[in-house]
Amino acid sequence: MEPQPSELPIIDVNLKSVEKRDYTWFFHFTDNVSVLTEQLWRLRHHGRIEVTSSDHGERFGLPAPLDARPEVVSAVGDLPDPHRRHHR
Repeated sequence: MEPQPSELPIIDVNLKSVEKRDYTWFFHFTDNVSVLTEQLWRLRHHGRIEVTSSDHGERFGLPAPLDARPEVVSAVGDLPDPHRRHHR
């Protein structure tokens, strides 16, 4: 049985940008790879949740609303890790 596109791992690419339009998040990687979702997502690092899609735009007592996009790009953007695998 052939894997469905949502089941294919994304291997050996780096995250270049994150974009949000309405309810859709676009994750743009190198090698012309993009992933989009309208579901909740979480960025985890060392077992901790760093930021989620629902954090975007919240103030959390900060002077300006949180922008999740640069948080994600700075955390994982250019990390060359051939063992990193992403699944839906």
